[in-house]
Amino acid sequence: MNENLVYEMIKPYVKDNTLTYTVFFRLFDVLQKPEQYQIINLIEDKFNIELVDDTDIDVSALDDEEIDENEFNELYDKGIFANKAISECDGLDYRQANEILCALIHEGNEAAKQALCIKNQKLVWKYAYAYYKFYGNKLDMEELAQAGYIGLLKGADRFDLSRGNTFSTYVVYWIKQSIERELIDKGFTIRLPVHMFEKVKKLTKLDTKYDEMGYSFDERVNLIAIDMEETPEYIIELFTYKFRFFSLSSLDVPVGEEEETPLSDFIENKTIESPEDVADKKELRILLEKALATLTKREERVIRLRFGFDDGTPKTLEEIGKIEGVTRERIRQIEAKALRKLSRSSITRQHLGGFYDS
Repeated sequence: MNENLVYEMIKPYVKDNTLTYTVFFRLFDVLQKPEQYQIINLIEDKFNIELVDDTDIDVSALDDEEIDENEFNELYDKGIFANKAISECDGLDYRQANEILCALIHEGNEAAKQALCIKNQKLVWKYAYAYYKFYGNKLDMEELAQAGYIGLLKGADRFDLSRGNTFSTYVVYWIKQSIERELIDKGFTIRLPVHMFEKVKKLTKLDTKYDEMGYSFDERVNLIAIDMEETPEYIIELFTYKFRFFSLSSLDVPVGEEEETPLSDFIENKTIESPEDVADKKELRILLEKALATLTKREERVIRLRFGFDDGTPKTLEEIGKIEGVTRERIRQIEAKALRKLSRSSITRQHLGGFYDS
């Protein structure tokens, strides 16, 4: 890989030592995903440039988000896709309006499906990225995007041209539904029922909201109970689902008036741990330490504090920001970068995957 060429390509777009994902995809969309991941590592690790989400889809509002198609329109070079025989297939140009492509799809034009996917790939990938950030799961961003494309085409099949609706607004529902279904079916170690996933999703959004406002865990439980019209005890039960499916270590979070009882104590233990289970936990701890060692010192500190690895007390972004002497937003960026590194590390993929599947 020509590192100097990559740097010269991104240099005009770097501001305050950050590069937006929109610019990144504009520059490198023609590459395969493994090559894109290599460039991401190069940008972040060698050039020390942060990749940030400039459109910043609010994951706390995924249920009622409406996307303006103009936000995602990109200028493509026809030659980029010449090898896919799309721009010349039956004289079809993928720059055609979404509604025209849908009409062609209704007539059975397969090339129109390909063209629609190309035209709307930014929309699909933005939602795949939003769900990828929001939920800890076993699927990577490319798998979530593939689910999004399925939803895009399903929406195109059902799009009623006579109603005069805008396709890009209409299809968002189908993209999100398809990604969520993929998460429910394949994203977690144990399959969550749909109704439970919806409750955990709402809990997660509210918890993120109140966490960013600086509330303690007990305070968040009470506030969420009011918002969801449930008892605090039921909210704690939902938290057990969230932590079991979205985190490896969050069951150690302290709860109760004195914050002396770990959340795991509230979970009914129906089985006695075998010696093998104890050994697995020790091995898991060793592997986690090895994975954390691949991070920078600051990234490791942030992850340890954020998830309470050392003292069992997860800290808010604001609390960590005060410890590190930086803003809450800067801590969020460091955490996101560290989690991306961990998800791509060989230790995580080769060794920790077995603990998710067991």
